[in-house]
Amino acid sequence: QLLIGDQQVRFELRAEALDFLATKLPKDQAGPLLIGILGGALTNRVIGHLGRMKYRPAAKVLASRLPEAEPREVVATANALARLSGINAEPTLLGLLEHESADVQRATISALSLVAGPMGLKTLRRLAAKKGTPSGLKKRMQEAVIRIDERLNPPEPEETETPDAEEG
Repeated sequence: QLLIGDQQVRFELRAEALDFLATKLPKDQAGPLLIGILGGALTNRVIGHLGRMKYRPAAKVLASRLPEAEPREVVATANALARLSGINAEPTLLGLLEHESADVQRATISALSLVAGPMGLKTLRRLAAKKGTPSGLKKRMQEAVIRIDERLNPPEPEETETPDAEEG
């Protein structure tokens, strides 16, 4: 952990140490260490690891950083929150749809397509139909609406007729 935080050590070596720590330690040990590293040059990488390892206590910490976060960190956080919190991330993610960065909006739409419930579905439908929504975002929203709708309302399996075992 000291190596990761030491600014005198080359970035690549610190990143490699971070990756090793995140993948080799159990998540109940790695998670708190990773949260302690947030805020430096490796922040987006830390956020990615927290999401991949599904260290749920990180969700509140990551969400609390959103108001001051740079767009790249917001993108990483949106993806991590979808993995960490599932449907519980929906209100936070819906708030990010109004972010000024198109990258953040695109990442948020992708994250919502994985976790949104009826509220997210309704919001995306409304925004996709709204005049003034850029066409690229509108298309992504429409695609997300389809994925969410399919996830929330899966098609019923078609009944197939099976021939009677005993004919004749």
